[in-house]
Amino acid sequence: MVTTDIAQTNGHRSTAMTVTSIPAAAKLQQLREQLKVVYLDRSEAIDLIMVGLLSKMHVFLGGQPGTGKTEMAKAVSEAITGTQFFHYLMTKTTVAEEVLGAPDLAELQKGKFVRDTESMLPEAHLALMDEIGKANSIVRNSALGLMNEREFLNGKIKLQSPLITMIGCSNELLDGEEDGAFWDRLSLRYMVDYLGDEDLRILLLRKTGNVAVPQVTTVLALAELEQMQAQVKNLPFSSQVVDSLVELQRELKKENFVASTRKYVQIVTILRAYAFLEGETEVSEDSFEILNHVIWNHPREKTAVSKIVAKVGNPLNIQAQETLIAITDSIAQLGACPNFGTKQEKDEWATEGTGVLSELRNMADRLQSMIAQYPHKAKKAKQVLIEIESKKKPLLAKVSEILYGA
Repeated sequence: MVTTDIAQTNGHRSTAMTVTSIPAAAKLQQLREQLKVVYLDRSEAIDLIMVGLLSKMHVFLGGQPGTGKTEMAKAVSEAITGTQFFHYLMTKTTVAEEVLGAPDLAELQKGKFVRDTESMLPEAHLALMDEIGKANSIVRNSALGLMNEREFLNGKIKLQSPLITMIGCSNELLDGEEDGAFWDRLSLRYMVDYLGDEDLRILLLRKTGNVAVPQVTTVLALAELEQMQAQVKNLPFSSQVVDSLVELQRELKKENFVASTRKYVQIVTILRAYAFLEGETEVSEDSFEILNHVIWNHPREKTAVSKIVAKVGNPLNIQAQETLIAITDSIAQLGACPNFGTKQEKDEWATEGTGVLSELRNMADRLQSMIAQYPHKAKKAKQVLIEIESKKKPLLAKVSEILYGA
């Protein structure tokens, strides 16, 4: 971080203004957190778009209409400055000219078919293709070269496209045979659902002026994004993780989940990008969790894919999450102390709370034993232990207060 103090004089008073240069990775995290505050219950979708930008992969956001897919995707794209952004709403009647550019009439008179690509998809760094499921397969497949090789054949001239990431939003799935190649290039996939009750309440409070509406104020320059993309390419990827990836392929095949060779090559870059986003200095099996949004072809496959990914990637994480859920449920079932109840009611609650605390200790001890067996895979499990401790402390304090006057 570079800090510069600049003296400013206002009349007879001198003040110092501090100008801070924030590293690109820190700005990325700021942008990530701001987006998650603005767009409620969209953390995973935002992370997928971030990974797409870092890995130069494309993203599919599916789900019901009215879930904010387009608004969120547009906000992320607009936070990257120095880029050309192409946004188009697709329909069943959309033709290639509307996306790739209309024929240049001057060239057409010379007998040459050349498209005028100015401000169109071939010249875009970032693209948002809204309702991509409504476009016909001819239009979608016309973008294949742009999406994969970043090349566009304009007449007889092959042009290099600056395209970084395309985000395809749709209320419909792309499950037709003619869409296989296009779907395979949408490497990162997420189904957006409606907000739950509490998040909906917060959103409505914002919309009705009852609480302040948070804003996205952090922006990234294209040069900063390119700098991080270069760092992503060089993130260490050990042979041990490669072996785990091959094992993942074997386990997936057993359940008839087959991914293309191109997909596994993409996965290497995606894992590097996700590890970078998470602040890791190398790729580990912990990063495999991002693959829950890469391998499935239909939403009904997500649960089965997630189980396989967790089993191969880091089974310790599964145990940690199951332990945390069980502890949370136990505390919820105990309920709050009856502060205005009788002494007998409080004593009964405290006695039951003692049993819950004993159960918590046993579960935490079992998790600690597993962490000792797999210390190289224990980062997230250790975080769960900290969370368990934070849940246990207030319960222990209240039980001790009632039983022992502590």
